[in-house]
Amino acid sequence: MVQTQDLQGRDEAAYMICVDTVDAGSSDRVLVVTGSSARMASGLKDCPVDAAIVGVVDSVELQP
Repeated sequence: MVQTQDLQGRDEAAYMICVDTVDAGSSDRVLVVTGSSARMASGLKDCPVDAAIVGVVDSVELQP
């Protein structure tokens, strides 16, 4: 289960159920893909998947 965040890193009220393809930890910030992109994630080609974790985010840097 993934809790979404806004661009400033504040938690939003929305949650997503995702397949974890990168063995992310319970408090890691992750990159999620949805739709047909999720089905193209590693090992999920023939699986009925709508959302997949495809990366762990090390840092976020916003520029104006």
